[in-house]
Amino acid sequence: MTHVDLDQGALTEVQDDLTQVKSDLATVKEDAKDEFAPEIDAVEQASASVSSSVNAAITSPSVQGITDVSTAVKTLGASLTALQDAVKSTC
Repeated sequence: MTHVDLDQGALTEVQDDLTQVKSDLATVKEDAKDEFAPEIDAVEQASASVSSSVNAAITSPSVQGITDVSTAVKTLGASLTALQDAVKSTC
């Protein structure tokens, strides 16, 4: 493999989804920052990692870049699940 074509539309979609996650997180943070601080912090860190990895993959497309995006998205998913579980446990 000497040339890798990345579908930048897919990366843009990840960026758009991440924007929505950040917006939703801001609402949760405003309403319950003290109660769910560890979980919110984890989501913020994971979303920053997704953003960084997507930007890197767009700037310098590579197999490793896509792998990094995939890993960051999985970590973000796990963080979102942990936040959701924490919120559910208080209901």
